[in-house]
Amino acid sequence: MYSILLVDDEQIVLDSLKFIFEREYGQDCRLETARSGREAIEKSEQLHPDIILMDISMPGINGIDAIKSIREFLPTAVIILLTAYDKFDYAKQAISFGVFDYLMKPVNRNRITQTVNSAMSQVDEYRKRRYDDLAMREKLENVIGVLETGFIYAMLFPDSGQQDLSRYLQMLEINSAHGIIMTLEFGENSENGMMINRIGSHVRLHRSYQTLREIVKSAHACLAGPLLLNRMVVFFPAEPEMLTSLTQQSELYGRIIVDKIRSRLNVEARAGISGPCETVDNLHRAWQESMQAMQAAQAGEVVMYRQLGQMPAVFKDNEILEKEYYEALTAADADMACLIFDSLFDNLTNLPSEQFKSRVIGLMALTDREWLRKNNSGCGSFNYCQLLQLDDIHRIRMMSHQRIREVCELISGMRNRNANDLVEQARTYLEENYCDSSISLESAAERIALSPQYLSRIFSNQMGKTYIDYLTDLRIRRAMELLRKTDRSIKEISNDVGYGDPNYFSRIFKKITGKTPSDYR
Repeated sequence: MYSILLVDDEQIVLDSLKFIFEREYGQDCRLETARSGREAIEKSEQLHPDIILMDISMPGINGIDAIKSIREFLPTAVIILLTAYDKFDYAKQAISFGVFDYLMKPVNRNRITQTVNSAMSQVDEYRKRRYDDLAMREKLENVIGVLETGFIYAMLFPDSGQQDLSRYLQMLEINSAHGIIMTLEFGENSENGMMINRIGSHVRLHRSYQTLREIVKSAHACLAGPLLLNRMVVFFPAEPEMLTSLTQQSELYGRIIVDKIRSRLNVEARAGISGPCETVDNLHRAWQESMQAMQAAQAGEVVMYRQLGQMPAVFKDNEILEKEYYEALTAADADMACLIFDSLFDNLTNLPSEQFKSRVIGLMALTDREWLRKNNSGCGSFNYCQLLQLDDIHRIRMMSHQRIREVCELISGMRNRNANDLVEQARTYLEENYCDSSISLESAAERIALSPQYLSRIFSNQMGKTYIDYLTDLRIRRAMELLRKTDRSIKEISNDVGYGDPNYFSRIFKKITGKTPSDYR
């Protein structure tokens, strides 16, 4: 489909041109007309036509002046001039404004179609270039996203050496490691230093990850990492001479990001911002600073590391960290589990050797117990004796990481194998409890010992509809039955099927059935 604007002050010329276009091109063209230069400018602003046939001699704003104005906001339109013989020299001036061709009046029909066909070919070529450019930009954005994720992972897990970080920065065309780190955490609100409904927030944000990424990047140029359970790590690079300025402005950037996440994604967030980082070797430490600052923030707050004063011995209570570690294992999120394990591990390194190893063994026992709780069978024995014999902290960490990833893979695999049984348990739970207005994805997940994120995914895959849609269908089908077979009031039926608000029930009922409860009855 081509959008074409015909411009001439004589109606008979417009009618003739319309007749030719409709006969030659039929439904392939959307035609609009204008009878003055001013009208041509206004319609071009509104319609953005692909091709414009412009008469050169019109009262008021003539064709040449109209083209000058149109070119300011529509540089790619293909413009064809219509001119009388005595205006030919004048028409040649328009070539400098990017006019595609000119037609002498009276215009031969074959000449019009020949010129317009060439113009359409140019439009097609431009569209193809634009499509190719967009496709290339999309591919580039995907590649950049992979590189940014790789950089963040290399920063969080620095055991592979600093060469990886330097290589990622080079590929991302960032000249140095100068910058700051921000850690964002998402949830509904803060409770005893933790965001609650963390997994539910992760599910919602996973669906809106691109929007989240755009929000973060709109505040300032940065490298945005993936979602790690309910967290995102962001690196804001800076030229060395601009690092002080970035550090001073970073709290403002954090507030902008947190506010936009709340308003656009309906998710609470808190953020911690590190002190300035100047070398690749200090990136991991800067991330730790951002974690400390984030733990000190309430929902909706941004805390700078420099505001914390003396650095505490640990990021936060080990009891809270262990709870988060358990949640990550339950969700089979190996990356997040390894990150939290590292925080616990780092908090233990100052202990005497035997006490340190004993605490690490305790964490590995917790890891194995999570698998046993889920599957009631062994998963291969962890070599506790080998750990006791090791003195190399790096090897102990790597050995623990390997075990964590093995257990998470086993938990994930077990869930895949038993997905049908798990969905059936969730479906039975819904059918038995749909009349309870407090029923939720979280309550169903808790009943069958799954994370809400995982239950949501397998339920949708197995049932072909979301958990909420299935619950709504159950309730509305039961309401339809009660409306047909009983004389109970709409308010009573609303309560019977789990809706505390009759008005909300009526809106949902009409949305599903096309009728209000009263009309259906």
